[in-house]
Amino acid sequence: MFKTRKWLMIIFALISGLGLVLFTTLKSVGALTVCYSIINLCQAMAGTCSNTMQIERAKGPYSGKVMGWYNAICQLGSVTIPLVTGAVLDSTGSYKNVLFTIAAVFIIPIVLGFAVKDTYVKKH
Repeated sequence: MFKTRKWLMIIFALISGLGLVLFTTLKSVGALTVCYSIINLCQAMAGTCSNTMQIERAKGPYSGKVMGWYNAICQLGSVTIPLVTGAVLDSTGSYKNVLFTIAAVFIIPIVLGFAVKDTYVKKH
């Protein structure tokens, strides 16, 4: 429908990062719930767009190997982010700074998104 994967990934990653910054300013449980739901939806959409572009780029007999490496690198976040956010919390004592750190992580797919070629091909 949107005829792009690259820009959707960039936009959804940007919304996720900005949503986390907004999350730090909200006070009501209802607003926090809505904000968090939007953040999770955008994270999922950015990941789906990114995964689709990777598999389309790795056509042929090596697609499984490429996706394995891609997913292994992406899963490093599960190991490194707790260490980084724990260090931020330990050094600052502020959960707000932890959320800012997580929001800053969304800069990575935005920057890398500008470097990749969109894999969407128009169907005639």
